[in-house]
Amino acid sequence: MLKSLCIRAYQAVFSQYYLERGLAKAVIQKGIDDPEDADTAAFFGISNCQTGLRGISFGNFLIKQVVQELSQELPQLKYFVTLSPVPGFAQWLQAQRDDEQLPESLRKSLEALETPDWHENKAREEQLKAAIRPLAARYLIDEKNRHGLPLNPVARFHLGNGAELHRINWLGDISDKGFKQAAGLMVNYLYVLDDIERNHENYTAKATVACSNEVRDLARRARKLVGRDHQMSHNLFETFAAKMRERTDADFITTRDGRRYSYTDALTQNAQLAGALTELGVKQGDRVAVQVDKSPEAILLYLACLRIGGVYLPPQYGLHRR
Repeated sequence: MLKSLCIRAYQAVFSQYYLERGLAKAVIQKGIDDPEDADTAAFFGISNCQTGLRGISFGNFLIKQVVQELSQELPQLKYFVTLSPVPGFAQWLQAQRDDEQLPESLRKSLEALETPDWHENKAREEQLKAAIRPLAARYLIDEKNRHGLPLNPVARFHLGNGAELHRINWLGDISDKGFKQAAGLMVNYLYVLDDIERNHENYTAKATVACSNEVRDLARRARKLVGRDHQMSHNLFETFAAKMRERTDADFITTRDGRRYSYTDALTQNAQLAGALTELGVKQGDRVAVQVDKSPEAILLYLACLRIGGVYLPPQYGLHRR
């Protein structure tokens, strides 16, 4: 009965699942034989890359339905989580290693990734763990694409469907592929029935990344790791952004011709501009020369530069060449 239920509910999106006690940390897990002993349903191999499913959100459809049905079938289940890869993280990590504005000590620590079988050396593994897990939290929470959404495609899928970024698992996948795409990391995205709809709506409206306290603490640790100078512009932007998030639908800018930008509108467009600048290759410390009229867009562009650590060079109004 359980097997047929799972196949029927998951066949469009979920390729594999198992029942377990506790949250899955790694791909090498066997599950348990008796479903009545399980408190966790762990999903992996989740994908909506099939042509007919591409671009479809399952937040209020399949995933929520799956959780409801499994809860009814096995009421003792407490957790519904994924064990997900982090494609692209290794490439992003390489870019951080090449960033000369990062502290030398951090860049030096990350060089250990070049050592063959580094994970088999306990001291080297602990050194990398202390650096990479916080950086992974920073990558998943703070790094955005041109649309202001998380840079990582798997994060976009699950967060958009109402999940919480729950845990970053060190050495969750020690296969060659796991090291190549994410330095061995895997992630748990947690689906809580009562939170799915709210998380989905906040993500859709504000690009809010729902995450656990543990992941949030790791992101804070990353800010300390990268150093004060590297974080100065980010901290200034976050000072502005924190105040803006408190006001949401209040007016941020109202123009003479009647255009209105709420604080939420401003944050959303700012994230889109920041993502576009990043895709154009703008990095921390780069100068961004602009030619734009005095407008709300000019303010949002300034904030976008601040967000990614660029140096905004405004047009020199009123100055004429002699």
